Amino acid sequence: MDIKKIPETLAGENKPATIRLNGPSGKPDYASDGTRSTIDIVGVYSDQYQAKAKAFRDAQQGEGAVELTGQERNIVVNGWAIVGWHGIEDNGADIPVTDENVKAVLTAAPWIYDQVSIGLNNRDALFTDAPVNS
Repeated sequence: MDIKKIPETLAGENKPATIRLNGPSGKPDYASDGTRSTIDIVGVYSDQYQAKAKAFRDAQQGEGAVELTGQERNIVVNGWAIVGWHGIEDNGADIPVTDENVKAVLTAAPWIYDQVSIGLNNRDALFTDAPVNS
């Protein structure tokens, strides 16, 4: 590893990678407009992910902090990487990407959670232009 290239490598973490989603059957999932459903994620060393991790840690320091365990914690942590999506819809319209909506989607659709988790663990996808096929 060339230590001089570390800043360049870390900058790549902020570039979203697109995951083309499959449905619960494993077949490609499509939005109501006929295009593939996708989720865009950044790396775990990205500015967004690190900021959300810090805010979470800081919140856990205060009084009345709620400790997340097991799958709920995994959902929250993986959700920090989601920066966009297409085809995650309510009555044919994309729902906005908010922390609350991300948690709701990843909780309700474990096959989507699995694909985000695979994408986060597929480091190569975060540094190339090729979409991740889950």
